[in-house]
Amino acid sequence: MPAKLVGGQEGDRFINLPLLADRNAHDYDIIISRRVRGLRPDRLPEINDHFMYCQSMFGFARTLTESEFAEVFPFQPRCFEVVRRITARDLPTARSGILIFHEVVNHPDLLARDRLIRVCDLLCSQHLVHDCLTAPAYKAAYTAYRSVSEALPTLAELDPEDLPLARDVLATLFLWHLAYIETPRPMSISDLAECTLTTDDVLKAEDSVRLVLQQVKALPQIEFDGKAARFVPKGGDGLAILSLFNGYLKRASGDRYRVLGQWTNSLFLTAQETGGH
Repeated sequence: MPAKLVGGQEGDRFINLPLLADRNAHDYDIIISRRVRGLRPDRLPEINDHFMYCQSMFGFARTLTESEFAEVFPFQPRCFEVVRRITARDLPTARSGILIFHEVVNHPDLLARDRLIRVCDLLCSQHLVHDCLTAPAYKAAYTAYRSVSEALPTLAELDPEDLPLARDVLATLFLWHLAYIETPRPMSISDLAECTLTTDDVLKAEDSVRLVLQQVKALPQIEFDGKAARFVPKGGDGLAILSLFNGYLKRASGDRYRVLGQWTNSLFLTAQETGGH
């Protein structure tokens, strides 16, 4: 290994670790975290508060020690797995990974939030979206994702209050598909709830995710069997014509006074306005 890439102590910019070895994948997490952010000693108590909260809410945190959690803070651990695998194909792996995480951890919207950065938040990286996802290996799947993402608000079965979670679930399944594009694997409801850091005051987190998946399973790009879901890159097709129509009908039904007004006005339309003679 070139001398300039060898660090002598903890905190060095360059650390002598096998960057991409699957048997030691956690090393990648540590390297990326240390390269893209520093931890202020006076803020460590706040990081410990995050750790205690996550341990009380999410299973992934209960598998980590406090120091292991701090090593990868402020990222939900699945982020590293996804980026490491996506950037391993036809891309400058280490450089792209560092740039993606650097852009995400410095994104104003994410800095303003008081929670970990999730897999779906990775799409805030301009490098990921404009450079990586346009690569030949991912372009077709990204086209399909964009199509279905734009169609989500028009889905008749999806309640408006569930749209944010639906977007998070869709983005997570999409990036998970890219991570394992050669051997697609579904993501369980429990893993989706943890990846999206879903919490709910009324329903269990898994029930909230299940409800959203039931509502979006009409999408051709989403396969859901009741226990697990996966993204399927079926071209650029969005919703069927009937689903689109039902979406518009649902929105119109929610504004009955405007609809009645339009009907009343139509009674006084001239022949020219109606296309008659």
